[in-house]
Amino acid sequence: MAATDPDMGSSRSQWLQGLGVSQQLLALATPAGPAGSSVSALAAPPGKGPAPGATLISIAINRPDRFEPGGQQQLVVTGMFSDGKTQKVTGKVKWSSSDEDLLKVAGGGIAKVAQASGDVTITAELDQKDLTPKKVTDSVTVKIRFALRKIIVTPQDPLVAGGGTVEGLAATAVYDDKSKEDITEQVEWKSSDQKVADFMSRGYFVTGEAGTAILKATDEATKIFGSTKLTVPVEGKGPILKKVTISPLNPDIKTGEPVPFTAMGEFSDKSKHEVTNSVKWESSDPKVLGIDSKGLATPSLRSGNPLIRALDEKTNESGSTTAYVEMPGVKHLTLTPKTVSVISGDAVPVKAMAILAGGARMKINHAVEWTMSNQNAAMMILNNEQVKGLEPEDVSIEAYEPFSEEKDTMTLKVLPPVLRSILVDSLSPTMTINEAMQFTAAGTMSDGKPAKPLKKLHWTTSKENVVEITTAGWAKAKAKGKSEITATDLATGVFGSREVEVK
Repeated sequence: MAATDPDMGSSRSQWLQGLGVSQQLLALATPAGPAGSSVSALAAPPGKGPAPGATLISIAINRPDRFEPGGQQQLVVTGMFSDGKTQKVTGKVKWSSSDEDLLKVAGGGIAKVAQASGDVTITAELDQKDLTPKKVTDSVTVKIRFALRKIIVTPQDPLVAGGGTVEGLAATAVYDDKSKEDITEQVEWKSSDQKVADFMSRGYFVTGEAGTAILKATDEATKIFGSTKLTVPVEGKGPILKKVTISPLNPDIKTGEPVPFTAMGEFSDKSKHEVTNSVKWESSDPKVLGIDSKGLATPSLRSGNPLIRALDEKTNESGSTTAYVEMPGVKHLTLTPKTVSVISGDAVPVKAMAILAGGARMKINHAVEWTMSNQNAAMMILNNEQVKGLEPEDVSIEAYEPFSEEKDTMTLKVLPPVLRSILVDSLSPTMTINEAMQFTAAGTMSDGKPAKPLKKLHWTTSKENVVEITTAGWAKAKAKGKSEITATDLATGVFGSREVEVK
């Protein structure tokens, strides 16, 4: 999707849709404001180009289309200038990728993808030398995936008590390269009988009356779906668990990849229901193979034959199996990227790759010990898959694999926080004709801290015949109706809006 040319004088909504500024995605992590308000982190509308002497204050990468292995697409960078105008600066930025082997961006903004999948962060940086700010950057994290083959919903055929019990389901995507991804938050969830179960949010449902319902997760883009059959027994007449069976049975684990175990229960009425999430999982040797509360077993780099056990603590029924873990050992450890920049409050993916004795390669983020040169400036998050910048500083990060004693380092350049969102507020979401009311705007930085008072605000109203707004944020109601009051920070282009109704 190419960005709309700002010199064409398009409307705000058209321009934003074409630009697809990456801060839109980041703003989703910002808590919503009070009722009647909205939080945004989008670029300001374009003008006719910057005036002579105007300085560049921020840049934004367009939101890329879906990346596919082996493909390529053009990235566009738009600059915001001190006079509130915008201009494309794609050819002037320096590009970097958190994984150059997976995705590389040429000088002209052409992103080329290898025949592989994964997550990668693309960064554009422009050095202004003696100007302020000296460097302006923007980053966007993209997913590179093969075609979706199927969706698996777990647990399968669950048995859940009625009367308001809240349970969660998970949706796992399986792609053509056999890779998997948790897409619980991306799919649409529906119940065939809302009296039995109704979804509260993505993946979470609440039970109602006794009966059965088919719970379906659908990928809207492809219409591929997965489903599970829920049973809600009559109160006080639910079947009793009689046996627990674990799968896979006696697995051989040699690749170092996590292994999902499932537990199926056989009940007194001869029915079978998955009980993976309700049993207690245990490993006899967590140093060889650890297992979490959902049955996901993660091998270390040691060999052994641990016993995996699933225990139902209500009935004391259990099932177990022996896992045969055989790891060839690590010959070399490499961190990628070697150097990467991140704005304070944001995170970028990192990868600890091990070359095994047999020549195979595997990612071992979970199996290494991570050390920061300054723990106040950066931290590992999301099961050590990403590193988050906390305070501006160049941080040296070391990954150490204790079994082989192999280690490697990388440098994380944590940049100062940027304005990420604006909350527009007022004493009331409603006004009466001829009433005057003060609107205020407060900013939140990328690190989650409040911004300093915003001094260069531009106030606008979507319907001047309904509400007028002054340069100081004072609104006056003129006629019945609704209008959206917007405050734009001219220094960054970030804006927020609040709807007001005149009654």
